[in-house]
Amino acid sequence: MSTARFAALFSLIITTPSFAFDKIQFNANLPPDCTADSLVWGIMQNGLELGRGKVSMQSVLSSGNFLATAAADVNLQHGAVTAYLCLNNDELGSYIPSVGDTFQLVTIANVDGDTAHALLSENKWHKRQLCPGGKLLTIHYHRFNKDYDNASLWTWDEHRTRTPEQNEIYPVGVDSFGLVFQLDTGLYGRPGDTVGLLPRLNADWQMKDGGDRNWSPDMGYEIYLVQEQNQLYREVPDVSPKVRAVTLDADRHLTVRFSHRLPTSDWTPDKFRISTSAGHELPVKAVHPFAHRGDQCAVYSIETTEPFEYPRKTYALDIEGYGTHNVRIGHILTTGTRFYDADAKLGANYTSSGTTFAVFAPGALLARVVVADSIEGQTGIAEHDMSVNDHGVWSAHVEGDLQGKYYAYKLSGIGFDPDREITDAYATCTQARYTRSLIVDMEQTNPPGFKEYSYNGPMSAADAIVYEMHIRDFTIAADSGVSPGNKGKYLGVTESGTTLPDESAVKTGIDHIVELGVTHVQIMPLQDFDNGETDLDAYNWGYMPVHFNSPEGWYASDRMGPCRIREIKSAIKAFHDRGVGVIMDVVYNHTAGHAPFDSLVPGYYFRLTNAGNYSNGSGCGNEFASEHPMARKYILDSVRYWVEEYKIDGFRFDLMGLIDIETMKQIKHELAAIHPGILIYGEPWAAGPTPLKPITDKSQVRATGIGAFNDSFRDAVKGGRDGGAPGFIQVGDSVDGVVKGLMGGIHDWSHDPVDAISYFEAHDNLTAWDKLIQSTGQASEETRKQMIRFGALTLFTAQGMSFMHSGQEFCRTKKGSSNSYNLPDDINRLEWSRKKDYRDVFEYHKGMIALRKAHPAFRLRMRSEVEQRVHFRTPPDHRCIVYHIHGQSLPGESAEWILVLLNGATESKTFELPEGEWPIYANAEKAGLDVLGTAQDRVELPPHSGIILIK
Repeated sequence: MSTARFAALFSLIITTPSFAFDKIQFNANLPPDCTADSLVWGIMQNGLELGRGKVSMQSVLSSGNFLATAAADVNLQHGAVTAYLCLNNDELGSYIPSVGDTFQLVTIANVDGDTAHALLSENKWHKRQLCPGGKLLTIHYHRFNKDYDNASLWTWDEHRTRTPEQNEIYPVGVDSFGLVFQLDTGLYGRPGDTVGLLPRLNADWQMKDGGDRNWSPDMGYEIYLVQEQNQLYREVPDVSPKVRAVTLDADRHLTVRFSHRLPTSDWTPDKFRISTSAGHELPVKAVHPFAHRGDQCAVYSIETTEPFEYPRKTYALDIEGYGTHNVRIGHILTTGTRFYDADAKLGANYTSSGTTFAVFAPGALLARVVVADSIEGQTGIAEHDMSVNDHGVWSAHVEGDLQGKYYAYKLSGIGFDPDREITDAYATCTQARYTRSLIVDMEQTNPPGFKEYSYNGPMSAADAIVYEMHIRDFTIAADSGVSPGNKGKYLGVTESGTTLPDESAVKTGIDHIVELGVTHVQIMPLQDFDNGETDLDAYNWGYMPVHFNSPEGWYASDRMGPCRIREIKSAIKAFHDRGVGVIMDVVYNHTAGHAPFDSLVPGYYFRLTNAGNYSNGSGCGNEFASEHPMARKYILDSVRYWVEEYKIDGFRFDLMGLIDIETMKQIKHELAAIHPGILIYGEPWAAGPTPLKPITDKSQVRATGIGAFNDSFRDAVKGGRDGGAPGFIQVGDSVDGVVKGLMGGIHDWSHDPVDAISYFEAHDNLTAWDKLIQSTGQASEETRKQMIRFGALTLFTAQGMSFMHSGQEFCRTKKGSSNSYNLPDDINRLEWSRKKDYRDVFEYHKGMIALRKAHPAFRLRMRSEVEQRVHFRTPPDHRCIVYHIHGQSLPGESAEWILVLLNGATESKTFELPEGEWPIYANAEKAGLDVLGTAQDRVELPPHSGIILIK
């Protein structure tokens, strides 16, 4: 809400069963200054308006009560209800009080038939006022087609020094421009701090309007927002209907997109005139409204009688009343293979005798490559003309050794500024946020022995145990043992022999990973992302990529020169030398706003809505159009480059749901031919609605060799991700989900267990330890430690690939933050002292990993193997699980039988054992390759614990 103080007053929890009404009767107790038509009421639930109305004083009954009619049938369910009664002291007229309005929380006491009875209290009228030191920021918001229902603003303190109790604010009224919001700046950060603003509908992250906007005090205290425009305006902007784009989408069709829906009857062929730059006209055959609503439409397809001669000719469209507009390239690029060059070697291809530059820019009429001696400036520059082939690829060869020089492109044509330099999307060594990229002899960046690396890790995903880490988090803490100059850097992970200060027995850094026994590290984004690459930059996970083929410079000791390349290779080699594979977390599903793709081929590399806007299935403002031929080639070229040049052993695809399945299959096929043991997997979901159909979800990747995170198992093990109900390790709930996960999802969604990635903690959402704090009330720390150990036993006995988050092995906490992507180091860093404090938990994870690696029975490859060898038995309680794995004749398996017992109950349980004496290898406190004792006939398990018996 606009102020935390009055927002808190409006929160009302309805604990009665759901009920419906279409009238609401108020017990008046009106303040003395209440005048006719000044009183309004409204009800919201979960950010959605359920009903509202205006109260006329004529409706006040003699008893002091008055009756209002709901806007529609109101059906209240369990949950938070915000009920308002507001006495307006201005002309805004909303039930959300503006500054100076008198308001009151309304309690809905009961429902009698179709009438709800609301109680007011004379002494609970309040006046909304600014907090001490606060200043009022008035925000005006315009949507082109006046679809304002359930519009709101999500707000936050950009510097995270202070944020209001209620981030969502609602309109306090409407004016001729649109909705009006009021924000009390005193509730955010410190004086002078910026405040983030993001419009959305229905309080739904999938219905965000554009990207983040950031207000700062120097913009003034009255600003204007416009739908789909990320700019903040200080003056009232022009929001009259305009032509947003004219695009060439087929041989005989172009598309006109207006900002507003307009009457379809107004647009007949005679209202449009198409001409070439030489003055030749193309007759318009027909006008087709596209995705119209009733008799209004914002998008029209213009059909011509003869085909467009693209790219040999350029075109303009004159629209009656709207002027003349250049025709830009649209979907004509994505149909067929006309603008696809599979063999093009794009980017700067260096040799000591000359460099060949190639760029895909089919919309350009001229192209030049700029080669410069310095990163910026106009001295020491040479511009070289490029020639184009039939597929829209421009190229030029420049003689001489260009190592150490910088380059960029200049393009001329419709939509291009011929004097503007554009970064190469294929650049391999970008330099901070400079446009020009460095030309590098990559051979000179290789550490000794780097190119000789040969992968000798697991050849099946079932054998992989993946450890997710962030370069900065891993060594930035004071107690990491890493030398000060390398903390938080690529070189920090190369240091061996590091320990906790004054505790030489507690290994840190890369030695810790080797000691733990994982097979791979999965490193959060290493490709150049959206920052200035200086130590002064705010913390960043890296999920807003800019240049996919250049390493991120924030982790390098010098953001300039080829340092980033040498040092990331050193980090990769350090892992390889210790027998640990390296997996890159890659974000090809979207880009930061200033990535170069749209500057090279406007509108081609991103999916667009029917209205011509960026689709936003990523939740980050755009989504990469992986299905477009040269966009798919870009991703394939990029991942191949990282494997061949950097010796990468796998890729985790962020929001893999947005990368079309054909592209993912080609990635798997091409990379497996280069690197037979490569791991390809990702998140089988999107973050919002997308035009891609179908998305690459679990059903699409099953049996393809592409893995997917098993979120069903995750939620079954520990419960809701950021709150809500507990799961199996806390109270024994979700047994069925755990059982399906233990079988690698083959009776849920996977074809074979290798399709599924078993996990219950990752960088997103609450850490497992913080989830236990949230969900277990007054449980002791010892009890929570037992739950974490129980989770580890469950995880590492599950079929499929095993995955864990860094620090999970010593109860990592982010102090309750569920989304720490831009929070400071004190939230995100690994606190190595916790390894000492939770040494028993670390040793348990280490032991379970060793046990899993020693027994192929936990690492079955095929559905048939799981169904033949894994058998579940009747447990002593519905919150318990009993299963056997038959290991006889399984290659490499020393055990004939493995018995796993899991007690999710909150009290001890006794399990009957099969005949004979059973050696124990894991119990509630310890796990590993040593026998901890034996059991016969029966065994009693403490709550939240498991046991593994092997013979």
